[in-house]
Amino acid sequence: MMEFVPEKESVENWTEMLTTQVFLGLTRPTPVEVRQTMQQLWSLSCPGSRFADVDRGVDQGYVYEVWLKAIR
Repeated sequence: MMEFVPEKESVENWTEMLTTQVFLGLTRPTPVEVRQTMQQLWSLSCPGSRFADVDRGVDQGYVYEVWLKAIR
């Protein structure tokens, strides 16, 4: 997992964050299932969270899912 935040901010105190997770060789859960679980957990801990699908598919044999999560 890699998390990117603006300069002079931290992963504990941020205004924007980009997170990338890579699961090599993972067949279960699927990327869609990971997103669904994360959406459920974030919605419970941060009411008003919003999610939007960006892209999903297979690239060079790797299944991927990209989504946007906005929290307030």
